[in-house]
Amino acid sequence: MSKQDFLSKATEPETLITIHWTIGGMSALLKVLNALIFGIGKLRARFYGAVFMQKVGQNTIIMGGFVVRGPKGISIGDNTLINYRCSLDGSGGLKIGRDVMIGQGVIIFSAGHKFDRLDIPMIQQGYVLRKVVINDDVWIGSNAIILPGVTIGKGAIIGAGAVVTKNVEPYAIVAGVPAKKIKTRR
Repeated sequence: MSKQDFLSKATEPETLITIHWTIGGMSALLKVLNALIFGIGKLRARFYGAVFMQKVGQNTIIMGGFVVRGPKGISIGDNTLINYRCSLDGSGGLKIGRDVMIGQGVIIFSAGHKFDRLDIPMIQQGYVLRKVVINDDVWIGSNAIILPGVTIGKGAIIGAGAVVTKNVEPYAIVAGVPAKKIKTRR
């Protein structure tokens, strides 16, 4: 199949399923698509870093479906991966270190609603802004939620679906709702 034929059919689902040539045990098609997807993710990260965010480091990848609020308050280190459908809130400040993996559907809040007054509706009370810090070499599993004011220590792992309401110590593995320490990495 020529390059032109491949490109003209590459958007048809049947074509993606029926092309099966291999190089070194991995489908050449998967290699091409993977390179294309991650290349677009790197371009997206550069664009957000240059135009919207405080800082985006080298070799950082931001996948599709990315939602951002308060982008000027967000700083992201080198070699970080932000997977599909993540939502980041930099309103209160968000610092993500280097070599961080953020799974699909993760939500990170740095702002929350005030609710201490009973005489006016909560929607009219404004916001509480609290910086979130995610240190280097952290892995945040899919669909986890990080709440305002949390610091996640270096090398920590956050389990999929966890709701992190308190600081996480370095190299801790936490999971659950609310997130609790399961063990420490060794």
